[in-house]
Amino acid sequence: MSPRKLALAVAAALALLVALAYSNSLDNGFHLDDVYGIQENPAIRDLANVPRFFSDPYTLTTRSLNADWRPLLQVTYALDYAIGGLEPRAWRLTQLALHWIVCVGVFALGRVLLGTGRVREVTGLAEREGDAIAAAAAALFAVHPLASGAANYAWARSTLLVAVFALPATVLWLRSLRPGAGRGPWLGALACFTLALLVKAEALSIALVFGAADLLLARRLRWRALAPVALLCVAYLALRVAILPSELRAYHEAGPANRWEYLLTQTRVWWRYASLVPAPLGLVADDTAYPISRSLAEPRVLLALAGWLAVALLVLRAAPVAALLALSFALHLSPHSSLIPLAEMHNEHRPYLAASGLFVLAAWGSWVGLRALFARPRGPALALLVAALGACGLLTRERNLVWRDEFTLWQDTVEKTPLSARAQMNFGVELQKRGEHEQAELCFARAVALAPGYPYAHVNYAIELRRRGAIDASNFHYDEAVRVAPRDPVGPIWRARVREQSGDLVGARADWQRVLELEPNNAEARARLSALSAP
Repeated sequence: MSPRKLALAVAAALALLVALAYSNSLDNGFHLDDVYGIQENPAIRDLANVPRFFSDPYTLTTRSLNADWRPLLQVTYALDYAIGGLEPRAWRLTQLALHWIVCVGVFALGRVLLGTGRVREVTGLAEREGDAIAAAAAALFAVHPLASGAANYAWARSTLLVAVFALPATVLWLRSLRPGAGRGPWLGALACFTLALLVKAEALSIALVFGAADLLLARRLRWRALAPVALLCVAYLALRVAILPSELRAYHEAGPANRWEYLLTQTRVWWRYASLVPAPLGLVADDTAYPISRSLAEPRVLLALAGWLAVALLVLRAAPVAALLALSFALHLSPHSSLIPLAEMHNEHRPYLAASGLFVLAAWGSWVGLRALFARPRGPALALLVAALGACGLLTRERNLVWRDEFTLWQDTVEKTPLSARAQMNFGVELQKRGEHEQAELCFARAVALAPGYPYAHVNYAIELRRRGAIDASNFHYDEAVRVAPRDPVGPIWRARVREQSGDLVGARADWQRVLELEPNNAEARARLSALSAP
């Protein structure tokens, strides 16, 4: 079979595998930040707003504190809305199409490193064997539960889109290492890198992978090739500084841990991410209860560091191609899982791109092991692959059911992370919608106890307390929502509504004014202030 025909056959097979693994997810709804960024976001409802996506970070979401600069991501949202409105199936098909493209990218990555036309000779591995390894890795990635978070969650499309451009960029960069390659692959890599940067900041890791590829495979840094990459990184960072207000940049880097604590915790989280490739169990959509490490002397931190030191020593002794695949895992995790503290220590969809190289490495290692055990390893390898595809596909279909709606998602999250205040609060909201008020109030009480500084928990607890007539207790929690999070508009918004209902118009006006200070474009606050000021 010619290389072109093989690529087309693998792409078709990957499309079939994605369809089989995710056929029960097509009617899954919107979740989590989808509410603010998609369902309630007026900016994506008119393609005329596309130019604003490149200059106004507040068009990303209706929640101003979550604003960011991701223009190309928003363009895809606007296109989806133009095609199908808020019909979930249309959005789901886009997610799955993007996942399929990434799977093809995994195959291309494995092939350029191990298969036909590879950029560097791999001792003891024929090119046809490399092609088969690349196809197996891509097939496993297509149906693996590790990808289910990114594939099911529309707000995680940023992760999908970065991967859509990152893998071709890497493949083209590797092709540019071939003697006589010309400028075409290099220019293609730069173009893909630029597009990835227009999606999300985590795309900066692609530049690090470019440098690692030069060092490991070309045995030198190609400064002339890398200089435009560095200039793109500098220009991107300067643009972010110019577009994002300083207080917004500070908020994005504010979490429950400082930089040092976040880094210490990530030494353990990285093991969690790596373990998901062979054992994709215990996936959770929103893990805000992951234990934070505060000291280098913690035994679990020392154990994690010792493990990574052992991995580093193995990588140094490994073949250059294997070293690149292993190193790319760490490099792609570094933008969001190292020194910039985020709200969640651990997130289900973060390792999506980073793990792509591990699938190629795992498939390669499995083939080498089987070849050492069996005189004719093709049969056992095929049996193992079919078993792995079946098991992973079933686990993914099971995970799809968790993403069916908000109730199933938060029920699963509470069961797995009962100490998460956000999970308790959101599950309480879903119980509230079902009329299960007593259970909802218990969830809100737990959320407040777990995180006294969480304004959303106080607001929802106050709503439920007022429903059953505990007015004083309700007012206390509305006041607490404002006090504990003075930069978050949720507290003054809800307290203003309650004050209006109870006749405290002076207090309501003060709260609505505070909302406008925090969110100058808040339409409700403007309307209510205008109404309250009318004679």
